[in-house]
Amino acid sequence: MTNPSAEADDKDTLANRMTRLMEKSQKVWAENLDRKINDPGLMRPDPLHALPAMQHWWQKMADNPQQTMTAAFALWTAQAELWSRTMQQMAGETTDPLIETDPADRRFKDEAWQVNPIFNYMKQSYLITGKWLEDQLRNTEGLNKQDRKKLELITRNYIEAISPTNSPITNPEVMKATIDEKGENLIRGLEHLVRDMERGHGHLLIQQTDLEAFKVGENMAMTPGQVVYQNNVLQLVQFSPVTETVHERPLVIISPWIKSSTFSTSTKRSR
Repeated sequence: MTNPSAEADDKDTLANRMTRLMEKSQKVWAENLDRKINDPGLMRPDPLHALPAMQHWWQKMADNPQQTMTAAFALWTAQAELWSRTMQQMAGETTDPLIETDPADRRFKDEAWQVNPIFNYMKQSYLITGKWLEDQLRNTEGLNKQDRKKLELITRNYIEAISPTNSPITNPEVMKATIDEKGENLIRGLEHLVRDMERGHGHLLIQQTDLEAFKVGENMAMTPGQVVYQNNVLQLVQFSPVTETVHERPLVIISPWIKSSTFSTSTKRSR
């Protein structure tokens, strides 16, 4: 039997945590806006210089109105059919998905994306729209190779950005975690956002490692060295010996390419 008093306390706790969340959100965006106002260099509406390529794409679509209208009608038809199937699912009928999820896409693994009509509709509507955008770019003729590659990157990033999994109010996994943790998961995430924004001085600089885990002289070495060779691909760093004797045969350390392109080596012989 549930305890009404405990349920009330849980609701009050969730409400208080959500209030803290809103207060922190206002602080984040106020500080971010203040930085951008005081530093015009942060106001970069088109950092990738993508607008000319997008304008070129739109112009090519406008030059072929028949193809554009046919594609728009196909999207409208697919969305209408999806809504019809959603109504059937809400009435208790079994319907086949209008578009299948890529098995490699782990964003929609939660069961609610399949069994809940609302989440199922949001998922399929998103997948249909994303595929439609990719098809429009693929079928647009007359774009040069450079513009097409840039547009492919922008389109892919845009499609990923509008995914319903990215919003806490349209992601069933986040909603469940929010209820279970009484909003603490959202507060933790926002605190991470605050720190990342502060570290980037107005830009989102995502932390990928524990910045407090390493200290020079304790668990991280710092040896004097100099660049002895470099080209457009790498820098070769020769570290100076800090002991009376060193090995005669040099040791070459190649850092992971995903993190660094610096090669390091020690070639000093015994003194």
